[in-house]
Amino acid sequence: MSRKIFIMAIFVLLSLLTGCFGGLANSFFTINVSGTEGVTFSGYYKVTKNTGETIIKEINGTVPFEVDVKGYFVFCKIKKEGGKGTLKLELLKFGNSISSDETTELDKFITVYSR
Repeated sequence: MSRKIFIMAIFVLLSLLTGCFGGLANSFFTINVSGTEGVTFSGYYKVTKNTGETIIKEINGTVPFEVDVKGYFVFCKIKKEGGKGTLKLELLKFGNSISSDETTELDKFITVYSR
């Protein structure tokens, strides 16, 4: 009996390592740009899905700004282009903040990413 359990455990482990059970799961993320209303920014975000597909999108706009994405890994980099005040970048996973950065300086890049 213990030999069967051992063999099954090896099979499950190998299946997980080779992705037979779906591999790494995609999650829901929100990229949130906040701070002083009217501050302008530009940059991009990159989403890698569990299939290996990578999506890169340029973004620019005015605070406030928000975009929802689905993937395994998310990276976002923006810089403050204009306006007085603070530019804050935050990455949320299922609604919980997991990474944030902010600046008050013009042309300074800020980044967030999932781990």
